[in-house]
Amino acid sequence: KMKDKYEVVKTNPIDKETVLRHTVRDGETLYSISRQYDVSVADIKKWNKLQDNHIQIGQTLVVGEGK
Repeated sequence: KMKDKYEVVKTNPIDKETVLRHTVRDGETLYSISRQYDVSVADIKKWNKLQDNHIQIGQTLVVGEGK
């Protein structure tokens, strides 16, 4: 698992919500990324407003909701 490759980003300093972000690397798929963070492909698509499973190298995706 490559959990050391994410960053926690404050999305709204007023209510202190945070999200986890992941930068897509060569060879990764939505499925492989979802397994790394123990979330569903459907959640990743919803959080990133993705219409399909197409992602690009270097793309930054929200992969979880921080606590």
